[in-house]
Amino acid sequence: MSTTATSYRLQVPAVPPKPTPGCPSCADLARRRAQAAAVGDYSQASDCNIWIGRHDYHQPPISR
Repeated sequence: MSTTATSYRLQVPAVPPKPTPGCPSCADLARRRAQAAAVGDYSQASDCNIWIGRHDYHQPPISR
């Protein structure tokens, strides 16, 4: 039986996503991101970056 080891090289994004001004959800996520980073919880900070970047408020409306 053969196993293959895979290694991954994770990198911190060069520029974290910016919260949309005036969006309460983005403001909350930015606050949570800052708190997580302050205590060294970079996994949670990364999750907040993903949620900010994927937040529907950032998506342009679908034109029909």
